[in-house]
Amino acid sequence: TGYHHKSPVVEVAYRKGQFMNVTGERTSEETFYKALSRTAKEEWNLTLKDYTTVEYFLKEGNRKPRYVVFVELADGIDGSQPVERVLTSEEMKELDVHLGKQNKSYQALRTNGRLQQIEVITVRNGTFEEVRQGMIANGVGATQIKQPRVTRNEKLIEILERGKV
Repeated sequence: TGYHHKSPVVEVAYRKGQFMNVTGERTSEETFYKALSRTAKEEWNLTLKDYTTVEYFLKEGNRKPRYVVFVELADGIDGSQPVERVLTSEEMKELDVHLGKQNKSYQALRTNGRLQQIEVITVRNGTFEEVRQGMIANGVGATQIKQPRVTRNEKLIEILERGKV
């Protein structure tokens, strides 16, 4: 965005497959990150260290689809103190509100009841390093790893689930 000398400076808004799209709302990685990081900083007074989102399509009963975001959080002036606690329903609602402000389609689907409130799951410090190691074990080169912001990979989801606080 802008120029460095005579060369244009560009910012990648999202990577292939990194849109969340449970019911047609198409939430980009950039949009989601803005809502999540702002909520962590302004509402939770915490530092967002890392995150990955999973789209859950629930087929049993009449439960509606939802997003589940796995987060690694920190506290302290420099963000060096890991926070390993379950977030409250009020804290999750704050993220839901921020996400609705960033994406009006998301807000409309929440209002009409087609999408459940987002669920936030805190994971233990080091869980995302385990995810990286899992990606390497699956053949991704160590220098090519990009933390997925949206994943549908069952093996990575299993690592995240095991890391739950």
